Amino acid sequence: MNVHIKILTQPEQPTIGERFNAMNKVYNSAGIDVNLASTEVLQGVEDLNDLDIGGAGGTNISPCSGTLTGEQDRLSEFRNGVPGKEVVVYICRHLTNANSGCAAHPESRPMAVITATAPLYTLAHEIGHLLGLKHPGTKSPVRLMNKGGTSSTAENDPLPILDESEIKKMRESTFLT
Repeated sequence: MNVHIKILTQPEQPTIGERFNAMNKVYNSAGIDVNLASTEVLQGVEDLNDLDIGGAGGTNISPCSGTLTGEQDRLSEFRNGVPGKEVVVYICRHLTNANSGCAAHPESRPMAVITATAPLYTLAHEIGHLLGLKHPGTKSPVRLMNKGGTSSTAENDPLPILDESEIKKMRESTFLT
């Protein structure tokens, strides 16, 4: 699977490399390789650095519900030559409602957004949503798709796990090449 990173705010810790290494550790356990295909610092989109993903300022859109805000739709247009089935992850300063990530996207422009300060496994969690995974009904801090999000922040934290049904679902995704 190819993933392209578009940066509005440069993450410091964890770095993009650390996030990709952590994601590959989780995904390799499922036999899935994720390649960092490109990185680009976006210019001229500073107004999208504090991205509205819904639920803010009286909007009727639930946060990260699959219904896009105008800002999410506009950001998704900054693909700069990325092929249609390949995923773009945008790194912003802030998302509304204190979320660390969101994988809602237009059908023809697969994308996720994470904050520059998101925990280590947030990238892997949001890519999991793109591959068809949902939050389980209960919270479990050792699961990648934990309903409470990803709280692990260090590489020496326990590796989040995927169950067999999640691995099967991921392997069926049209985003895997």
